[in-house]
Amino acid sequence: MFTICQGQLLQFYATFAATFSIFSYGVQHGWTAPAIAKLLSNESTIQITEAESSWLASIEMVTLAISSIICVNISKYISARTVCILQVIPSITGWLLIAFGTNVYYFYISRVLVGFVDVFDFLSIPVYLSEISNPNIRGALMCVIPLMCCAGSIYSYFFGYLLSIQTFALISLSIPLINALLMIKLPESPYYLIFQNRFDEGKQVLQQLRGKENIDIEFEIIKRNLDEQKSHEISWHKLFTNSLNRSALIIIISVTMIQQISGGQTIGSYLHLILEETNLDINIEVTATIFPFVQLFTSIVSVFIIDKVGRRKLLLFSCFGCILTLISLGIYFYFEKNREQLYWIPLPSIYLYSFFFNSGLADIGLILSGELFPTYIKTYGAAMGCLTYGLFGFIANKLYQTMVDLVGLYFVFWFYSGATLLGVCYIYFVLPETNCKSLSEIQVMMNKSTSKNKNIALDGLGVNTISSKL
Repeated sequence: MFTICQGQLLQFYATFAATFSIFSYGVQHGWTAPAIAKLLSNESTIQITEAESSWLASIEMVTLAISSIICVNISKYISARTVCILQVIPSITGWLLIAFGTNVYYFYISRVLVGFVDVFDFLSIPVYLSEISNPNIRGALMCVIPLMCCAGSIYSYFFGYLLSIQTFALISLSIPLINALLMIKLPESPYYLIFQNRFDEGKQVLQQLRGKENIDIEFEIIKRNLDEQKSHEISWHKLFTNSLNRSALIIIISVTMIQQISGGQTIGSYLHLILEETNLDINIEVTATIFPFVQLFTSIVSVFIIDKVGRRKLLLFSCFGCILTLISLGIYFYFEKNREQLYWIPLPSIYLYSFFFNSGLADIGLILSGELFPTYIKTYGAAMGCLTYGLFGFIANKLYQTMVDLVGLYFVFWFYSGATLLGVCYIYFVLPETNCKSLSEIQVMMNKSTSKNKNIALDGLGVNTISSKL
């Protein structure tokens, strides 16, 4: 029988309080969809051009590089919890700019600030949750991140269309304020406290998070692990020169690339245009609205199954499902003359794609960025994850229209299915399973994997005498 201890209740509260900032970000991130449509209409008091609307939609992604560097430098001196709290400032400022802005430049600055909120949240919260949670529920708690982001986007989509831009901004201003109140009682990460030699505080917080469990062994393991990490220099180049960090970075970049080339970002961005191309007699607005609800439903399901099924199995299930639905969409758009007989394919395929993508691929980069890197370099690794996400998201969005123009929409879906198949090979043969392992155990596993790879390489060169410890 499943029971919840007092420590887990504190973990659940900390997860809700921290990820409420993700909900807040989701509202701001999704604001552009209803806002751009209103700003382009003749009734808008602030008129914008098509070119300005394009910048309004993409400027957040452009700022990721700068905001990542700034956030990483800040995180050298403060904890992930404090970084999470700081994001309230640009979030509130962004809504004020929208509420009282008199031209598009106010909105541009607001989107730049949303880029900072993006990085502050997605660099700090996966790290924070991974450090406070029990290994057996860590995956479930991490899955709350995309769930809250999706819920925020749905909120923005509905109320953004119903309310004026100024009214929506003033009402939404309350969200980061509520977030700030929730985070007042947010417990500090025991990893951060122990890393700062605040051992008594660290042990006390760890005990609160674990309830009545005996934490002596876990505390000593964490302390010994962090003592080893303190000897490492903390800098960007350590991501590339240290073999363990490099292995983790390659995994994060690879998984993020698989996530983007499987079409998740692009299909979401061009959903209205894809639905128009189906030539079905449907209400596109209503049909498109169902898409984020499928995402939300799947994110909720993932919370309950990820720690039972495991990361690798769920990812493989997600990939195979995406491949089948992408192939079916390609078939529909390839046989233009037979679309009347194939009318039943596109809508179920789009919704099933959303289900399969969000069951694994949508979450895995966030989860692994909080698990694979050692504590001392974790924010740098998460920052590279954000940069990779932005880079491949930009490339995927740009390639979409190019492929449609040169070949056709059917080719886009078949290209994504082929790329996802390559991702299956990588996940099956390379990706480690971190399910139900403590962060210390994951570091031991990564060290063994790195040592094994080095031994294989050296044996190939004829070097037989290798130290058993690196």
